Amino acid sequence: MNLNTQFVFESKTKTLLIGGMVLGAVCLGLTYFNDDEYHTRFWTNWLHNSVFFTGIALPPCSSFRRR
Repeated sequence: MNLNTQFVFESKTKTLLIGGMVLGAVCLGLTYFNDDEYHTRFWTNWLHNSVFFTGIALPPCSSFRRR
């Protein structure tokens, strides 16, 4: 298996991905400022998304470790 593979994104794909990240950050900010005084919805969204994306990231890392 060649581990020196590099992924090259076209500029249209980069723009789309960065736009999605900006939209997510704006929505998270709106949730923070329009929430109750303890920011309950903001922190539950943060926790849920952290666990979700960590779960996505860990399986590929563990498959490299076994080899």
